Amino acid sequence: MHFKDKKLLIITNSYPNEDNSHHGGIFVKEQVSYLKDYFDEVYVISPQPWGVNRNLQDYVHDNVSVFFPRFFHLPVGFYRKQLGDNFFKAALKVITGENLLNLFIVV
Repeated sequence: MHFKDKKLLIITNSYPNEDNSHHGGIFVKEQVSYLKDYFDEVYVISPQPWGVNRNLQDYVHDNVSVFFPRFFHLPVGFYRKQLGDNFFKAALKVITGENLLNLFIVV
């Protein structure tokens, strides 16, 4: 089944950088390498806390656009409770900024 006229949105907690030197989420990237052939465009959003994986930069490869939005997080009580909300808010900024509200969503 092909969705050549459709766009796919993938939200993940870890995804490799362009040269794979940060290899977290390589499993997801391997899946994307096959899925991209079935969609017009693929967007990957991998929110990351500030201070972690500082070398992660947004990039585009073939028809895949990868975003690493940042959010503030400290590994202490209050912030642990807010981690999911902050992750979601960082992803939502990219979704609204790139006008991706009408895409399939895979989490």
